[in-house]
Amino acid sequence: MRRGFISFDNGQFRFRFARQGFDVDTATAAQMAIDERVFYGQLYMAGFAANNQPNVSHSVVVNFPSLGFVPLCICFTRYAGKIIYPAHDKYLVGNGTFYYPSIVYVPAATSLTLAFGEQSGVEGIYYLVFRRRA
Repeated sequence: MRRGFISFDNGQFRFRFARQGFDVDTATAAQMAIDERVFYGQLYMAGFAANNQPNVSHSVVVNFPSLGFVPLCICFTRYAGKIIYPAHDKYLVGNGTFYYPSIVYVPAATSLTLAFGEQSGVEGIYYLVFRRRA
């Protein structure tokens, strides 16, 4: 079993290594540790999930085709018309107190679950899904 290789064939640089227990010549994308054909920081999809039930705890599920692994996801909120990033940043409300609009998100190989809390004031969640192993 061959775990990896580095080569320069016909002007093409190749740099591939499979995860432990897999052969680099037959490994799927999910079984590869490094593959020069895939830029692991590549943005796979992005979007905005509106909070259509502002005073009710609920979740929104964003589905996508399986990547074969759990992707890296970054999420941040829109609160009072402003983008709050990073998500733990505080926002000054009218009475002089700070509010921390929080979000919960759970990535999986085929979906991203975004949770809205009751009376969170969050208008929606922006999400970025990267083709990168988590």
